[in-house]
Amino acid sequence: MTLCQACNRALYERPIGIGDAEPRIHHDTIFSFIDAVNTRCHICSTTFKYLTVTCRALLHELSGLVGMERSQLGRAYGQGHFSELKAFVLQQRDLTGLVVVTDLSILKLPAEFYTFLDHLAAVDGPWTYQKTRYLRHEMNQLASYESLAFAGSIAWCIGDDRSETNLSAGCQYTATRTNSAEVFEQIKQWIDDCLTNHHSCQTPNALSQGYPTRLVKIGDLDKEGKVSACHLVDGVDAMKAGERYATVSHRWGSDQFLTLTAMNIADFRVGIPLQLISKTLVDCMEVARRLGIHYIWIDSLCIIQSGDNLQDWIAESVKMDQVYSNGFCNIMAGWGTAQNGMFFDRDPDLLRSITAHFVISSPTGDVTTREASSVDGTWWKKEAEDSPLNRRAWTLQERVLSQRNVHFGRQQVLWECAERVSSERSPNHPPWSSITPPTWNTVGLVGIAQAERLKSMQKVNQDTWITRHDDRQLWKNIVRNYSKREMTNLSDKLVALSGVAKYMKRKFDDIYVCGLWKQNIANEVLWCRASFTHGLDGYWNDWITSRDSHANTSVGNQKPCYIPSFSWASIHYPPHGVIPPTPSPEPRLLVRVNCVKYRPSAAASREMGNWSDQPVTNDCFGLIYQPSIELKVIGRVLPAKLVSDDGIHLELRPLGCPSLEFPHATKHGTTLRIDNPILDSEFDRFLSQTYYYISWKWGGSAGVAVQGLLLQLEDEEMARYRRIGLLAVGNPDTNMHIYLESWGYDRAVPCWDYDETSGEHTIYIV
Repeated sequence: MTLCQACNRALYERPIGIGDAEPRIHHDTIFSFIDAVNTRCHICSTTFKYLTVTCRALLHELSGLVGMERSQLGRAYGQGHFSELKAFVLQQRDLTGLVVVTDLSILKLPAEFYTFLDHLAAVDGPWTYQKTRYLRHEMNQLASYESLAFAGSIAWCIGDDRSETNLSAGCQYTATRTNSAEVFEQIKQWIDDCLTNHHSCQTPNALSQGYPTRLVKIGDLDKEGKVSACHLVDGVDAMKAGERYATVSHRWGSDQFLTLTAMNIADFRVGIPLQLISKTLVDCMEVARRLGIHYIWIDSLCIIQSGDNLQDWIAESVKMDQVYSNGFCNIMAGWGTAQNGMFFDRDPDLLRSITAHFVISSPTGDVTTREASSVDGTWWKKEAEDSPLNRRAWTLQERVLSQRNVHFGRQQVLWECAERVSSERSPNHPPWSSITPPTWNTVGLVGIAQAERLKSMQKVNQDTWITRHDDRQLWKNIVRNYSKREMTNLSDKLVALSGVAKYMKRKFDDIYVCGLWKQNIANEVLWCRASFTHGLDGYWNDWITSRDSHANTSVGNQKPCYIPSFSWASIHYPPHGVIPPTPSPEPRLLVRVNCVKYRPSAAASREMGNWSDQPVTNDCFGLIYQPSIELKVIGRVLPAKLVSDDGIHLELRPLGCPSLEFPHATKHGTTLRIDNPILDSEFDRFLSQTYYYISWKWGGSAGVAVQGLLLQLEDEEMARYRRIGLLAVGNPDTNMHIYLESWGYDRAVPCWDYDETSGEHTIYIV
């Protein structure tokens, strides 16, 4: 690939300054643009691939016009031009290594173009009316924002003015497969650099050093470089030998393959038949062995999967933080399958960097010409973030807790540690920590920004609110990411994040309560489902479940796994997930909240006389087989009904409140989000029940005056309620009084205690 004449002219015609985003003339006509795409201009080809498939086909067909039609279309442009290009410097500092962005954001058609399309249709030229109309629609969609269409961005690394840039050196690959010798040479270079130069990567993530209970020992490679044999060993054997071990992140998939069971564990210690296990796992063993690692931990081969009532899985699953934190590196089979493995054929030309010359204006006003090397701003998203593996819930903590990750993509291999994120495409790129996350968002490297922040959790922060707030924000981001992911067994919901939670406990010095933190639990319960529709929507019918299926999920022959309704983990809603509340040092609460142990029966509690709630003092990281926690809440509770005037949107109306008040509610931004979907067949029954609302907190986000929880009575005798939704009250002048007044029904609310003076109820949420 090279750059076409139009791109070179746009980047070289005048100096690029700090934040200079003024559009530059790019291609005059569609024809020159398509010609540049056909000759593989790096910028034009990248722009083209962001268009829809139909639009690309229509532009290709249009560019094939010949004779009078093409000549007429060229004249129709007049003084206009088809595309523009933006280029701007992101940071004001020394130009060497500076990032310049070419923003491929402007593709537009002048009005004369549409006149010409009408002409083609009228004379029944090579274009039919239907194609003409569709292209008009596509271009209108493309130009929906002030005739601008965002197509993407390319980042460029600037070399110094004394020598040719070396940023593209070492990435002129010839290998046509992702398990070639030169790929492994690159991985070894990353490892050597990490061990030699990365101080943060030398600090163990693990709370304690140790080895897994079991490991797989990999035999020698055969003449073709393939694994010839392997067998199961005790982890202590590797520890005594002082050997490193690798870990694996992979997808199980629907294919049946051999796993460790109580029946075959003795046979596995003699030898594991390679032909009967997943091809991806065999490939991972090959990777480890070619990197000089003799031991590997694989969940399906090192944890007993059946035959022992899941006792081994229950014991081992809560040790994942130790397993992955103490491993030397984690092999991530992003696109691997059980049948075909994780190695792919590829086009090495796609990995080659492009060089270009920029005229740069420095902060001091000096103008210089610099050579630059292109950096694909989409490679991390395409190969890592968008991989099927990265959609699985378990892999988040596997990736976060590992010291080093080697991602095997479809076109290239990627590297990730606490101080560097690299790829074969840009193996020598400066560490991403030198670029701030907002800058990455501009470049299009959002995934890298998030990954680096997660991988840098082990860096020690001072104990101030600012850093603690940053850690709380990090936890919010983790929950947001995790809740979007897919999970086969919903009973794993808390276990699959327990390793990260144990690590964050060191940051917070707090008690972990089923996905929430005790000290901040009054604020953290104000999460919501990530859908902006008040009631039923199109997604709800794609994922139908009863409200109890998430809170009580069977685990083998054990008792059901229990997750309290006030935790975000009680619902499962991929790929949208939940939105945790923004951390706040001093939330303005309308309630008093305490996390307590589950109370005995009402009769037993009353007989005790001076019954006092027992605070929760132990972390809840793993499976909970029966209710053991509840929130004691003191606040004003209102009975209410759910109303839907159109069968789509839901509105909460307190009992006794005049209906005349409600035309204002939805008009001024009051929104209700139900936690779990409602079956169409159950909608009428859902509306016929009485619910309860408790105002919880002032504010919360822009345009929100009060937030509160929607509750359903679970046990009247024990005054236990279940959370079923979140209400955000908008304009305080018109809406707030609706949900803060009692409307004469305060004494009718089932509660453990009622304060006549304040009008507050004591209830428990489970």
